[in-house]
Amino acid sequence: MPYISFNRANLDVTPENSNEVAFGLNYFVNGHFAKITAEYSTGKRGTVGAPNTSIFRLQTHIFL
Repeated sequence: MPYISFNRANLDVTPENSNEVAFGLNYFVNGHFAKITAEYSTGKRGTVGAPNTSIFRLQTHIFL
C-alpha cells in the first residue's frame, strides 16, 4: 500500500519554515499481524542555512 505525506512547521523559535515530503510503501504480511515499511523522506529544517536532508527508512512491525 503506497502513501505520501507532507509535513510543514512554522515555529516562532526558528527563522524559516520546515518542510518535509515522504514517500513510502507498506507491505502487510499474514493479514495485519506483521508489516514492513520502506520510506524515503526529504526536506529542510527551519534553521538558517540548513541543508536538505534525505533519509531512507526501513522498519518492521510485528504483532505478537
